[in-house]
Amino acid sequence: MAGEGGAEGDIRWETYPAGAQLLGMKVESFRRLAIRKGWRRTPGNDGLARVAIPVAEIGWREDRRYHDEAGPKGDARDGATPGNTSGATAAEPLAFAALVDALRREREGREAAEAAARQATEVAATATATIWTERNLAMFNLCSPT
Repeated sequence: MAGEGGAEGDIRWETYPAGAQLLGMKVESFRRLAIRKGWRRTPGNDGLARVAIPVAEIGWREDRRYHDEAGPKGDARDGATPGNTSGATAAEPLAFAALVDALRREREGREAAEAAARQATEVAATATATIWTERNLAMFNLCSPT
């Protein structure tokens, strides 16, 4: 079913996830595109719907994709490392800095909460020991002849 001749030219039958990957988009975007363009759909034997994608549409979308030395758009940053913002948009370093700051605040809050929990555990242990000591003393006083 890869290609099928017809009045409209060749088509390629793909599932929604495969079609989305083929056209370089999210599954829901591909689903909306197929509905908007009126592409035929049919249920497959495996229960997954198949969409008839015109081969011309695949070629047109591939031609539209931006290519640089690393390949299709997005591939240039596959090996990105912290501090290397080449290929990043102007907003990405700012967003990254904001996320780092939020992570630092979360860590500080967690460390403060853990310290408070340790202190509360120590206070509870001391109180428990005091209560047991007073209880034992009271039992001893009750049991001893006066």
